[in-house]
Amino acid sequence: MDLPTRNNALALLDELLNEEKHVSKLLMIKRESPELNRLIKSISETAGRGADRLKALAKKNPGHYLAATALPPGETATRESIAKVKQHLLLHSSGGEFEFQLLLTQAQALNYGSHLAKVAAANEPQPAVARELSALSARLNDLLEQVLAMMRPHGKA
Repeated sequence: MDLPTRNNALALLDELLNEEKHVSKLLMIKRESPELNRLIKSISETAGRGADRLKALAKKNPGHYLAATALPPGETATRESIAKVKQHLLLHSSGGEFEFQLLLTQAQALNYGSHLAKVAAANEPQPAVARELSALSARLNDLLEQVLAMMRPHGKA
């Protein structure tokens, strides 16, 4: 068990989930397929529940630090640059291109989140909390698979 690794993974996961819980707001200004709308709403709801659960865990267990992502300045600047490009692409595209860009951002976020939860679980000394983090990892991975299936051309696996 590596508690600094767990805490860093939890802080990064908390940051990601708090961003992802708002992704469905894009659907207020963009009108796309009902299938995409359902999936994006499911991602937002899962992220919101996950963020709430992490907050509750941190409150109950003072050793769970959610505030210190401990990223070096180069990583922080790179993430900000990527976020600006993604925001521009999403706000200035429509139709199939918008759907593709949105699904691509979600695939990246869900993959990252699933692995953060997995790493946090592997370094969590409390078995019940570790199981909960593993379940979150599995749920994020399931959503990732749904996103990837939607991105694939019909009939291809």
